[in-house]
Amino acid sequence: MDLYERVGKEAGIDAVVDEFYKLVLQDDLVKGFFAKTDMKMQARKQKQFFNHVLGGKNYYGKNMKVAHKGMGVRDVHFNRIAELLAKAMSNLGVKDKEIQEVLAIVATTHDDICENPVIEWNLQAVAIAVGLAAVGGFIFYKYYK
Repeated sequence: MDLYERVGKEAGIDAVVDEFYKLVLQDDLVKGFFAKTDMKMQARKQKQFFNHVLGGKNYYGKNMKVAHKGMGVRDVHFNRIAELLAKAMSNLGVKDKEIQEVLAIVATTHDDICENPVIEWNLQAVAIAVGLAAVGGFIFYKYYK
């Protein structure tokens, strides 16, 4: 039996997505992303997407990169969404094995969804470190030569 069938096919996915968005809209970290969103349409798109990636019907929506461009989604948001999805599935009795398989699929979308601050921070840290090393080297050279 494939993952689509094990999570309850279309009816199971519909229930998970509905439960998921109930949790999302109560979560202070991520609910702001949906403040101006038509949630019925959003849930419909999400259901279509999950039906597709879990082995059901085809998905005809935007790709993840286009759909999330400019939203400012960071790792912390992505991780919270994954946690809430896992909680929604658990609340509905989806088994841990299936939850982990779904989360593995969700993880493949990370790079298309996130605008990753870790990379930005690392570039800033390198620039600062190089600048400090240059200043430190100058000070060392000037006073200890």
